[in-house]
Amino acid sequence: MLRRLAALLAFLLLAVPPAAGAGGDEVKGLIADRCADCHLVAGYESRAADVGAPSFAVIAADKATYTEGRLRAYLQDPHWPMEQFVLSRSDIDHIVAYFAARGNQAE
Repeated sequence: MLRRLAALLAFLLLAVPPAAGAGGDEVKGLIADRCADCHLVAGYESRAADVGAPSFAVIAADKATYTEGRLRAYLQDPHWPMEQFVLSRSDIDHIVAYFAARGNQAE
């Protein structure tokens, strides 16, 4: 029984893609729809308003300030003007994974 459970767990871990679209079209669409009007995001530079929001490159590079916990907190209980967005748990997971995948890379 334990072997079956271990085999099932191994199958599930291999069957589910890591970070579920961390760099894929789903998160890019979400970022384009929800983030790029205020945050400077590579590929959407012309859209960002000057509202003092940190660029995505800064967020990705500054792991001391923008920890996974802080990112989740910001996204779960957003501040103005982000308060107009209601993000699902999946959306938050995708955005956090997006930043985790970029590490210290320049955006």
